[in-house]
Amino acid sequence: MMPGAAFHLREAERAARQARVGVWHAYVPPPTASAKLSDDFQGTVTEVVSGDCLMVRDAASGVERRVTLSSIRTPRMGGRDRAPEAWAAEARELLRSRLIGRPVRVSMEYTRRVGGGATDAAAAIAAARGAPAGEERLMAFGSVLSGEGEARFNAAELLLQRGLAQLVRHRAEEERSAHYAALVAAEEAAKAAKRAQWGAREAPAPRVNDLSAPGAAQRARAHLPFLQRAGKVRGVVEHVLSANRLKVSVAKEGVTLAFSPSGVRCPARGQAASAGRAAVPEEPYWAEALAFVRDRVLQRDVVLEVEGVDRIGTFLGTLHVPAGKLDLGAALLAAGLAKLHPSFDASRHPELAAAEEAARSKKLKVWEKYEAPVAGAAEADEAGAGGQGETLEVVVTEVQDATSFYFQNAAEPRVTWIADELAALDLGATPPQTALLRAGDKCVARYEDGQWYRASVERVHAADPTAPEYDIYFVDFGNRQRAKGAAVRPMDAALAAVAPQATPATLAFVKAPGLDDEYGVDAASMLAELVGSGAKLSAVVESRERVQAAGKQWAAQAAVKLHLTLRSGAEGESSVNAKLVAAGLARLAAPKGRGSSSPALEEVRAAQDQARRSRVGLWRYGDPGSDSEEEGGSYPKLRSAGPRR
Repeated sequence: MMPGAAFHLREAERAARQARVGVWHAYVPPPTASAKLSDDFQGTVTEVVSGDCLMVRDAASGVERRVTLSSIRTPRMGGRDRAPEAWAAEARELLRSRLIGRPVRVSMEYTRRVGGGATDAAAAIAAARGAPAGEERLMAFGSVLSGEGEARFNAAELLLQRGLAQLVRHRAEEERSAHYAALVAAEEAAKAAKRAQWGAREAPAPRVNDLSAPGAAQRARAHLPFLQRAGKVRGVVEHVLSANRLKVSVAKEGVTLAFSPSGVRCPARGQAASAGRAAVPEEPYWAEALAFVRDRVLQRDVVLEVEGVDRIGTFLGTLHVPAGKLDLGAALLAAGLAKLHPSFDASRHPELAAAEEAARSKKLKVWEKYEAPVAGAAEADEAGAGGQGETLEVVVTEVQDATSFYFQNAAEPRVTWIADELAALDLGATPPQTALLRAGDKCVARYEDGQWYRASVERVHAADPTAPEYDIYFVDFGNRQRAKGAAVRPMDAALAAVAPQATPATLAFVKAPGLDDEYGVDAASMLAELVGSGAKLSAVVESRERVQAAGKQWAAQAAVKLHLTLRSGAEGESSVNAKLVAAGLARLAAPKGRGSSSPALEEVRAAQDQARRSRVGLWRYGDPGSDSEEEGGSYPKLRSAGPRR
């Protein structure tokens, strides 16, 4: 490096050339890839991209600006196809620890075209900073100063002093940092002291166990006990993957992990269909939620308390930012940018439930269309369906007979969540339940198709305690079977927290024979054929009937049984109720006190008149009984032998 006096002489000559004075009056500068800037602003550092590149939010305009430090070059960070250079991580960490989230003053000094038609020197700088080859970009360079008084420092000078950057040797005609002389002195001092890249010591090799990578779920689960025993662990948020999923580096444990606040669900970003996956619709406020999280936790020092890990290897728990005394999950809920997950047990974190309730009462963001439930709505929520007159989209999952069936609400996201969680569990490799279950216990049982489903024990058969059998009720579908003890497993707490998804129902305004009555099997078969294909049906809630479960059961029967009018959705097509009555396999059950103004009731009445005139089914030998639901009426029993004529 040139001596100090020579440097000042060269700078004086450069100033005279630019001013075109004296012997330089006819000076014509050669073409360069750089241009002078004169732009000063104050802002806050929001991200440290690399050792010499920052994102700064302008305090005046609120716009994020990318600033590359003038006249220095730091080692390149790694990419997908290349490893990071020595000392690159240390350079970025130095700036992160000193600047992230802090106010700075930025003096923009010059721009430079890199790539494309830029000069060889500019192209070399671009390559050093990771710019794609052949692509032209305009980079803005400036000096970043932070602190006040004696604590004030220049970011570029700090890096040079620590031996984590090198000075750029500019051509005589090129623009450069206004603090170039101080930068020269800082680099000379680092070389003399043999700091970092100027010394003989090699850079520390990064040894990090990346638990956030695809396919690392098993390693993440294996590491869970260590994080749980550690209690509160300190880390740094490396990336904000989404509003409720972060990539966090925990140096003490030597791991990088994916982390989500427990129980918090933020609006989803829309994604196009790809690789066999269905498209994900964009939800309102996803961008605002992402910006909220990025502004508060990106590259911040945080404290984690890990509670568990999900099926894809994302750790769950609480995340605090000590600097701002911020609980990320509670902050998102309080801002109306998240909701609690349906399966989350809020009793473990009452502060989250309180934050959600506060946002809901103010109708903030995701709650803007929320309407407080009216009296009686709690019963509808308990049954998993709406109130009287509401139209639902349902899927019938079990037909017991022509008067009783079960359905799932097709719009309920918990149905898909339960299926995904069960599919991710390797229950076949899990040891069978050793302790004897009791009636009412929650469990996961294997059905005839070999798949595992949530269930409740209705009765225990333990004549041989070493080989018990259980009468099982599948709470999300409504069907039952007897299962051996080897086909039963304990249920995960997260799965057990979700309410049963099978809701009992019956056809409104219809009375059909039981399975022991004549035409009962035919009626049940027709109903199963009409609704049992797994297709989505439109269901109108005509009335609701309170029922009571027998014995100790985990909501084996919902508190409310719905009387529905079912339709396939085709325009102008008769309801399932009317089709069953028109076939002569059921009759009208006119409820007491109901007028004739209900279109669904009148449709069933007309279907019965048609069946009576046609003498089909129940009407073959005349009137089978009263139409009044109050009066009842009976059906002939099945004959003990011989075919039915």
